[in-house]
Amino acid sequence: MLFQRLTDTQLMSARIPDPVGHYARTVPDEPAPEPIVDRLFDDTLAQHAAAVAETVANTAAQLLTLDQPPTLVSLARAGIPAGVLLARCLQQWTSRPTPHYAVGLLDGLGLDTAAIAHIAAMHPAESIVFVDGWIGKGATINELRDHAARLGVPGRLAALADPTGLADHAGTNEDLLIPHALLNKTVCGLLGRPIHRPDITGPNSYFAAEHATELRSRDKSLHYVESIGALVPTTPPLLHHPGIDDVKIPAAAAIDAIAARHTNGRTELVKAGLSETCRALTRDRARIILTREETHATLAALAEWRDVPVKTEDIGPYRAVAIVETPTW
Repeated sequence: MLFQRLTDTQLMSARIPDPVGHYARTVPDEPAPEPIVDRLFDDTLAQHAAAVAETVANTAAQLLTLDQPPTLVSLARAGIPAGVLLARCLQQWTSRPTPHYAVGLLDGLGLDTAAIAHIAAMHPAESIVFVDGWIGKGATINELRDHAARLGVPGRLAALADPTGLADHAGTNEDLLIPHALLNKTVCGLLGRPIHRPDITGPNSYFAAEHATELRSRDKSLHYVESIGALVPTTPPLLHHPGIDDVKIPAAAAIDAIAARHTNGRTELVKAGLSETCRALTRDRARIILTREETHATLAALAEWRDVPVKTEDIGPYRAVAIVETPTW
């Protein structure tokens, strides 16, 4: 993981709200998961591990067709477990290790320039494949691709689930709940949310992050990837590349229509997809949940816990959408 670990003194400074006001300059208050969230994570993992393993295999099979072996670059934090699963899968199939890194991508700031420079010095730039766990609206993809182009690396993106069709490689275009959306630090190697504070860490440092060692007894990172990895096939499946052209327009149009109905057109207040919706509920940010069909059991339990109303309406290719009060990280 290419992050500068914050010392205790640096962490204290980074917890003070920054006068600049950008979310990426302040370490958020991120408590340990509530018992109900831990339980729902365990239940969701048990129910969805096989489906997630299939998306890992489908995505990895696509990466095998690239002109050269991939260098995986996970986008922290949701991309970290996905990248670990893909790297393990590819190593199992090819009997050679797959380079894997994790870097920060911050809204409005782009990629961690120092981290990408390090990776590009170690591996052919053309081999880089960025990894995320899932795609919601796809709002960060343009920023990723624009900044990657400026840094001289491809903005190729792989994700396990992508109902928008925007990712270059995806395990499915279904709106699948990826279980690690329910947890934060305790499923991503105890990594806190990355921040950019060169005034604290130095002008040429990587993005910084807390390493929450106090949560080590609660850490489920290894359990998660081993539970899913055990269900990944030992040989590549027949190549499955979802037909993305059929979902691009409906996803974008659905977000615009939902925003017009619920947020006066502010698309940044729409969190799209099962994974993003569950994340909004665990972080207590949602005010309304929209579903297109019978509510997913995990989502229903979280909505009841948070006392957030659930409504059924047309939400395009998504199975669930959260309307939030304020833009969230």
